Amino acid sequence: MDPYIEQIAGQVYDFVTRTWYLSFKTKTLEGVLHSTMFHHDILDALQQRDPAKAARANRKHLEQFIERIYRNAIKKG
Repeated sequence: MDPYIEQIAGQVYDFVTRTWYLSFKTKTLEGVLHSTMFHHDILDALQQRDPAKAARANRKHLEQFIERIYRNAIKKG
């Protein structure tokens, strides 16, 4: 593998790992239920073989995830 690509992939992996850790560290029962709802919507769309619906559900889930990460980062900052 190209060393440059390997370095970038390592940096992305490190960032994602830290973000997931922060997400799970601050998650409440309500947050788990909320996240489960988003995952259900994604799986439902995939089961229906509706890629547009799956993309919308996934985007909503990711936007909520990012919002929560920022909200928790601001609390700590």
